Amino acid sequence: MNQVMIRNHQTSINSTLSELISTILGGFVIPEDAKRISLNFRQKESSPKFPLQPVEMQLEREQIKAFWQLRFIATFDVINDTPSRSELSLYFNFAHSWFYHPETRQCTLSQPKVQALLKSWVMAFYKHLTTEQLNDLHLKVIDYFE
Repeated sequence: MNQVMIRNHQTSINSTLSELISTILGGFVIPEDAKRISLNFRQKESSPKFPLQPVEMQLEREQIKAFWQLRFIATFDVINDTPSRSELSLYFNFAHSWFYHPETRQCTLSQPKVQALLKSWVMAFYKHLTTEQLNDLHLKVIDYFE
């Protein structure tokens, strides 16, 4: 089952984001006993004018046949065009309903400005995926059911 739920967070963008992640997961073979997974999105060839931030999403499920639950979305700023050096830029934590940005620090995910940022981020992320700008996708199993 590759369907995604976004829990502890109510917003109009939920269904769009859930459908998008579910579609992405459908392109991978995920072991049945996978409990927690990480999705990583990068740009294969960075454009000097418009480099895209790498993105990591983590999802977890409570049982083997359960829906995947989005834990967080994190974006990173690449330092000096070195992919191995990066700093956290945006962190949307859906599991605990908070948001983090280095300049504003931590606040609740339900704040209107954070909701507006999340909505615009999801729209941009969708565009980058559909235009194949984020064209280096990887799935990694982090934890398995025993």
